[in-house]
Amino acid sequence: MWAVSPLSLLHIKDTHTVGLRAGTGWGDTFDVGLSYHYYFHRRWSVVGAFDYEKGFFEKSGFWCVNFMPGIEGAIWQPTRWLYLHGTANALVGYDHWENKDLNKNSHGASIGLALGINLEFYALPQLSFTLAAQQGWKYSFLNTGYTHYFCPLFTAGVRYNIQ
Repeated sequence: MWAVSPLSLLHIKDTHTVGLRAGTGWGDTFDVGLSYHYYFHRRWSVVGAFDYEKGFFEKSGFWCVNFMPGIEGAIWQPTRWLYLHGTANALVGYDHWENKDLNKNSHGASIGLALGINLEFYALPQLSFTLAAQQGWKYSFLNTGYTHYFCPLFTAGVRYNIQ
């Protein structure tokens, strides 16, 4: 009976998912994002994500938008309703830094790479929840000079699965 139940068909080829997530870096930022996944194999999907991040660091403020195309692979599946995924994404974005005390700002395009893991829990075949950790590295082409930095991200999310 379990073999024909809908829960046995969670990670199947040609499944599409749309998701919403929210999280933080080290507590000084918040992030909200949308994602799209297409499973072209039982264990592999291509990802397109769009995030908005805002943060405060001592006397400076920061916001950015990122587009993150990438790939996600199922590393471990202990049950039919729980998956551990590894992710790799390119980061293409726009960064904006400002210091109100000095009345200065800096902005420009950015590129980078993010690697991460996530746990996906299936509550229903159409609905799943994620907990994710990701470490990114960005190189920003700011108008006041170029800079690079690491950007950790911890999120919780929900995905709607379309089969």
